[in-house]
Amino acid sequence: MEIARNITKRSARLPSLDGLRALSIGLVLFAHSHPTEELQKLAFYCGNLGVRIFFVISGFIITWLLLQEEKSTGGVSLKNFYIRRIARIFPAYYTYLAAVLLLDRAGLIDGGNTSQKLLNILFLANYGPCEGPTGVLWSLGVEEQFYLFWPGIFMIFKLFKKKKVALTILLGVILFSPALRGINTLFWKNQETYFWLHRFSFLFQMDIIAWGCLGAIVAFHWSQAVQYLAKYGVIVLLFALSIITLPYTAREYDGYGIETVFAPTLEAIGTLLIIIVGVAKSDYSVFRILNLRPVTWLGTISYSLYLWHSIFTVDLLPQCGIPQSLWIPASIGSAMISYYLIELPFVQYRKNLRWNSSKRTS
Repeated sequence: MEIARNITKRSARLPSLDGLRALSIGLVLFAHSHPTEELQKLAFYCGNLGVRIFFVISGFIITWLLLQEEKSTGGVSLKNFYIRRIARIFPAYYTYLAAVLLLDRAGLIDGGNTSQKLLNILFLANYGPCEGPTGVLWSLGVEEQFYLFWPGIFMIFKLFKKKKVALTILLGVILFSPALRGINTLFWKNQETYFWLHRFSFLFQMDIIAWGCLGAIVAFHWSQAVQYLAKYGVIVLLFALSIITLPYTAREYDGYGIETVFAPTLEAIGTLLIIIVGVAKSDYSVFRILNLRPVTWLGTISYSLYLWHSIFTVDLLPQCGIPQSLWIPASIGSAMISYYLIELPFVQYRKNLRWNSSKRTS
């Protein structure tokens, strides 16, 4: 199976996914570019879509690597998983927080109040105001909250072997979140439920990551399903694009819950289909573009770019005598420094933990 061959080599990265990361960060940058009033609705849609693509990719990769580890070593080390996760996220994350704090102390930016700063440190930014230079950290909060329990559930219920149990659990999550979004939209729009069910909350967003997890399990265990999707790749891609764009094209009917209830589900399904076809058929013309070196490079630094661009969308540059029009080059330059000096040194360490894990930890 092509999808398996594409990711069985230890040094290999999943084809097309860095390109999709580049697309995601491009959508987020556009959303935060202070567009004109005519483009604000499009920007809002693009920002949401960009983050949701990141979520699905994350769930797919994390779950695939858990399945690969169990297959290669006979078990999954939760200890090593969390060490890898810390090495992946924490260095760049806390470096950025430190930079925001220093600039805040210098009076160049508003880093938020004490409560917001504490929530940021604890990866609970999605329960804070979600604004200013640390506003984007809400999505990292959702991810870390999801991965607090997903690997444990994966191990406890032996989801690497019990395929139907795995699908049942994930389908439960996938149905639960839209149901909550719908109930909240219809009946619970009040202060008592807003904290738990606002659009940045874990319960509102968790099913998007779960779609990625489900896709990895299906791709790993049911090669026939992947081969079928790849066989009709063009049709699958057209269908995926149609449901991804539906929330924007149907925006005039938002009163029916298109954005608040159904958009996360539609965009997650569409993204997952693109991921599967993109990995299995990376030789398609559209995916060749996503696998061009400049595009994959941008995807490689996308995490640091996601962090650092926010600091330049406020008034930092003008206060330093630099035109605001240079915020994208400044963001990319800062992301490069963050990636090569902070992220990259931990890459080999994480690889060693990934493939040398041989103990099961419960």
